[in-house]
Amino acid sequence: MKQLILHIICEGQTEERFVKKVLAPYLSAFQIVAKALLVTTSNSKHGKGGVVNFAHIERDIHRALKLYPDKGYERHIITTFIDFYGLPNEFPAFPESQQLPSPYRQVEHLEKAFAQAISSSRFIPYIQLHEFETLIFCGCQHLSFFYGDCRGLEERLLEELHTAENPELINGGRRTSPSKRLIQIIENEYKQKYDKPLMAEYVTSRVGIERLRECCPHFNQWVECLLTCAQPQE
Repeated sequence: MKQLILHIICEGQTEERFVKKVLAPYLSAFQIVAKALLVTTSNSKHGKGGVVNFAHIERDIHRALKLYPDKGYERHIITTFIDFYGLPNEFPAFPESQQLPSPYRQVEHLEKAFAQAISSSRFIPYIQLHEFETLIFCGCQHLSFFYGDCRGLEERLLEELHTAENPELINGGRRTSPSKRLIQIIENEYKQKYDKPLMAEYVTSRVGIERLRECCPHFNQWVECLLTCAQPQE
């Protein structure tokens, strides 16, 4: 049986940290090695993080496919971890996706077009609904502990969560995306520092991947797909 090695191309440092600290340990229990790669936005060594345009991430995917071919007892899969919110307009099928009635159908349409654009059986597209901060809303009680003596913070966060059917459906407007809601509550209402990378690791590690899968159907589909890749090939 070949060792499955996942190369997860991440939009930013928070996603990269999540993969290393939370997702990779979970997948290792299924004999999957997960490695994080940051999107490259320029030729500079400092030009990493953020999906500025489709060309950057397309280039990184093809580079990874070339750098990490299947060999011997290793099977290499490339996947992505990028936000739906703020996705560049030139992304494949983006205009058509905006006409679809639900975020789930929109992101499914985009991922299908993404896979067709890359055209490799070793590539699995994943676009996070609506952005990474969605996962933080799965652990409102842990976020409350992170900020200590902020009385009523958990209840305030739950108010925002209850505006949607599940965390993935907290919408992606410029003022109402998950990150904007968290910033509004934490910085503007509670006057605390919004330390995204540290906070995200703290909350998601305590929530755990299984709970994230329960709360977020699209995230669950991705993880299930990754686990399926580890099953013996016919």
